[in-house]
Amino acid sequence: MGNETLDQKCVNVIRGLVMDTVRAANSGHPGGAMSSADFAYVLFSEFLNTDPDDARWFNRDRFVLSAGHESALLYALLQLTGRIGMDDLRAFRQLGSLTPGHPERDLTPGVEATTGPLGQGFAMSVGLAAAEAHLAAKLGADVLDHFTYVLASDGDLQEPIALGAASLAGLWGLGKLIVFYDSNKIQLAGPTKRADCCDYKKAFEAFCWQVIEVDGHDRGAIRKAIQTARLDASRPTLIIGHTVMAKGSATREGDHGTHGEPLPPEEIAATKTKMGLPADQFFFAPDDVVAQMRARHDGQRENARLWRENLKARLADKDFAAYWNMATGPRGKLSLDWPSFEAGTKPATRQAWGKCLDHIAPKLPVLVGGSADLDPSNQTAKFRDAYGVFGAGAFGNRCLAFGVREFPMAAIMNGLALHGGPIPFGATFLTFSDYCRNAIRMSSLQKLPVLYAFTHDSFHLGEDGPTHQPVEHMASLRLIP
Repeated sequence: MGNETLDQKCVNVIRGLVMDTVRAANSGHPGGAMSSADFAYVLFSEFLNTDPDDARWFNRDRFVLSAGHESALLYALLQLTGRIGMDDLRAFRQLGSLTPGHPERDLTPGVEATTGPLGQGFAMSVGLAAAEAHLAAKLGADVLDHFTYVLASDGDLQEPIALGAASLAGLWGLGKLIVFYDSNKIQLAGPTKRADCCDYKKAFEAFCWQVIEVDGHDRGAIRKAIQTARLDASRPTLIIGHTVMAKGSATREGDHGTHGEPLPPEEIAATKTKMGLPADQFFFAPDDVVAQMRARHDGQRENARLWRENLKARLADKDFAAYWNMATGPRGKLSLDWPSFEAGTKPATRQAWGKCLDHIAPKLPVLVGGSADLDPSNQTAKFRDAYGVFGAGAFGNRCLAFGVREFPMAAIMNGLALHGGPIPFGATFLTFSDYCRNAIRMSSLQKLPVLYAFTHDSFHLGEDGPTHQPVEHMASLRLIP
């Protein structure tokens, strides 16, 4: 339980940094970042388990900002916890800075996923949580035991990819996935009621999630909700936080105009005065707030040290070491022999792929994946039958049954790769790569080792007709860098 006066000061400082960061760049999204600040503060100051000295520590909790437009909030938190400097906030959205307009995972310490295309961060988090569950089953809970936390917006849940991924997360029983939905009921064009009538509590309960509703500015309720979520090992949790856009601002609370443009200087000054912050100081971060945000650092360092000691002892076991080294070693050093094909024969690409998959799967135990409900056609049925279907009670199994969800499949694979450990693959017909396309682009942007298997890659699919003939798809995919 925190000191409420100091807690409020910390949240006010975070909101002040958000306003100053966006104002300095003369572009950005302050409103949602301000409405999410209470949850983000509680999570980062009390729950998120990391190593302050190693942003890539393997057993860290993962935090995914699915609402990537709220990047100023994440950068403020990373500054206060010591990952980046105050000058990085001043360089927000500038070319070459560590603080781009939307988070980029290979650029900024503490950023777990490149987000911005709404819904995909949510879906990638399902992959991150699935990877944790799978590796814990393979290596033991003493080596893998962490949570995946997500901050999602109204826009994230309006994207169907989030709902498709949520359905799988509930089916799989990913109890260490905790999503905070900042329901401020405002988006760029106005109130969400113009475009959305969904009861997300009922929807997610139907997806087999635990759902908790709170006042998103009541830090005590947020704290209790996170504690409750962490106790349910059998279901992912959606915490619906009912919030106010641009919370704390002097005159702009609930104003959709704050979604995507900086607050005027006079509004920022008035807001700081209202919050008890010095109106004439920019990028204000007093020592007591910094100390509060870093109060757990010594304990976190000790936790990481003990984990490394345990890992060192576990590596004395040859089987454990072999799997660990394959899971965490450089992908470029993997060496595999491939099946042979008789010269002059013309096997269908699906048959060639199936032969390759069946040949390497026993030699590559970190390979996981599946098909978008095309197992026999994609030649993944033998893999499924040999290695079992992943899910609750069977997290060590390697086949992911994605169903007819090509876009969620692709984004979940990105999450698996982002976590590290599994090498994910996903299969479907080439013509349905259109459904996957933006996630494929995100694979490329994040430089992820994700395997896409597209079969039925010829216009000779005459019986299925033009809907299944991939005439333009190869040229289209080649345009992705």
